[in-house]
Amino acid sequence: MKTCPRCGTSCADNDRFCPTCGQPIPEDTAPNNDQGPRYEQAPPPPYNAYQPGYQRPTRSVALAIVLSIITCGIYGIYWFVVLNDEINALTGDASAPSGIVVFLLSLVTCGIYGIYWAYVMGRKVAYLNRTADSGIINLIIALFGFQIINLALFQDAVNHYAG
Repeated sequence: MKTCPRCGTSCADNDRFCPTCGQPIPEDTAPNNDQGPRYEQAPPPPYNAYQPGYQRPTRSVALAIVLSIITCGIYGIYWFVVLNDEINALTGDASAPSGIVVFLLSLVTCGIYGIYWAYVMGRKVAYLNRTADSGIINLIIALFGFQIINLALFQDAVNHYAG
């Protein structure tokens, strides 16, 4: 068993993220052997975007773009909602709004909240990748109406952490 460096929760040896706070668990963390006898663990529950540490399926960026175009944006809405939830789960941001809420706010504000969302997600993806803040770049892309490019960039970052 590993121990989370942030909150001290016991994690399974194969967990990459803490199931409580979402903190990445370093691979070199030594197992904690003073916890008594080890019992066989039950298999993890089915995929849930709110439970960090579980295997997330990868999504083909090209296929998602094609499906968004073919379905006149309906798949793009689904992609938008799921991607928001996956990034929030990866960053451990439990206070962030869900994908449905973000979509409805974007709809009600005629897309203005969607532009703000691109900025926030750009910052979260930069945090995940440990790179310079790219929120402004994502904001500019959204202002020019190319939100699908932001979705593709964000999906690429999520695919990096899947599996």
